[in-house]
Amino acid sequence: MVVHQSDLSNAAPQVVPLPSGWYFHWGKRTLDSLLVLLTLPLWLPLLCLLGLVVLLDSGWPVLYSQARMGHQGRRFILFKLRTMTAGVSAPPGALFEGWTYHADPRITRCGRFLRRFRLDELPQLFNVLRGEMSLVGPRPEPWEIARALSAQIPGYSRRHLVRPGLTGLCQLSPRYLEFGTIDLSRRKAELDLVYVDTFSLATDLKLLCRTPLAMLRLGGVS
Repeated sequence: MVVHQSDLSNAAPQVVPLPSGWYFHWGKRTLDSLLVLLTLPLWLPLLCLLGLVVLLDSGWPVLYSQARMGHQGRRFILFKLRTMTAGVSAPPGALFEGWTYHADPRITRCGRFLRRFRLDELPQLFNVLRGEMSLVGPRPEPWEIARALSAQIPGYSRRHLVRPGLTGLCQLSPRYLEFGTIDLSRRKAELDLVYVDTFSLATDLKLLCRTPLAMLRLGGVS
């Protein structure tokens, strides 16, 4: 059992039961490690090639790192291929500095392609190997945004009962590419909580199998 209380709220702490079972305690982590290591000869050369493309398109740095909120509310550093112009602030009226917005002028030409097919997320496979993320789970939000949303959305902290993931129930939703409002974050959190309450080996394998087709389908949307 774990107690959650937002750093930004004076409300009474939420006491929620931890997930249980063999898959939660060691199966999920084992599956992540095996799949990432077995596919390393495929994704590592692709990552190096995409890094070179980013370098030629917009220079250094190739990677972008940011503090995110992970399992049990712990802070970790997430890695991505850089898709935005370095050192440029969010557009006027942005709710959070760390959020990306539709037609965001900070996104580079190469970055728009990488984001469309989620290829900028490939470096997070190293986060998976380090045990900070899972292949399947809720997306980790930037640290300050996660703290703010925990105070504004009831039950939001329950997303952190499992490791954050590269893909998941919410990420495969057609509305995942929409950004920028508390209402959308609330709807996404509802999908994340459905996953937290129901995930299993069968669920994760099904979501992993759906991911490649979803990348192609959603890639034609933005």
